[in-house]
Amino acid sequence: MTAAIKLHPSRPLADGIQYDELYEVDEETRELLADRRVVYLTEFKTGGRRFGGNVIAGSWSSAELIAWARGLGEVVVGILIQPERSAP
Repeated sequence: MTAAIKLHPSRPLADGIQYDELYEVDEETRELLADRRVVYLTEFKTGGRRFGGNVIAGSWSSAELIAWARGLGEVVVGILIQPERSAP
């Protein structure tokens, strides 16, 4: 049996590993990254709960490698996109 992952009480850290690469990134940068479709959404489970994170990567397969390397059991589940903007 594997030990439960220890989560930080207020930051996106699991066993000391940051699982949200957009944490503390400003909104403008988030939007630019989402427009380029390089933010991959991830999730992992621990203690009977599901947690969401993200990876900045150039491809789905690269995102999967990064998620796997974190060692949290994360899986890539989608791509962050910007909603359509209406014309002014």
